[in-house]
Amino acid sequence: MRVSARNQIAGKVIKIQKGVIDSFVSLELQGGDVLSVLVTNDSLKALDIKLESVFFALFKACSVSVKKGAVCKKNEQNCFIGSIERINKTEQTSEIIVALNAKNTICASLTTANLEKLELKEGLEVSLRCDAKNIILGTI
Repeated sequence: MRVSARNQIAGKVIKIQKGVIDSFVSLELQGGDVLSVLVTNDSLKALDIKLESVFFALFKACSVSVKKGAVCKKNEQNCFIGSIERINKTEQTSEIIVALNAKNTICASLTTANLEKLELKEGLEVSLRCDAKNIILGTI
C-alpha cells in the first residue's frame, strides 16, 4: 500500500497502555526517539499489536506543529528536537524537513507567513509536536 502521508516512520512497540476504549501504543524509533499513538482497542486487536512488533506510524505534515528552539518539556509526549534539513516554499504554503536521530526525518507544513514570522531557516534547531490521536499505525 502506498499512502500520501509525508511522515512514515517505522518503530518497535515498547509499551501498550490499555484503556477502556482506546490504548496508547509507544513505538521506539531508530535512534531512540519514542512516538506515542492512540488507537482503539478494536484496532489493537485487529492489527495484533504486541510488544516488540514493528509498525509504521503515518501522519500528515499538517498535523505537525513547529517551535523555534529545543523546547520540549520533560516526558512530553511526541515532542521531537531536530534541525531543519530543507525548506520548500511557495507564496502561500511551506514545508520543512527536520532531521532527527538516526536519519529519521519529520515533515511539517505551515503557511509561508508563519515560516517567515518564526524566522525558520535551514540548520536551525526546532521542536516538533504531533498529537497521538493524529497518527495512524500500519503494518505490512
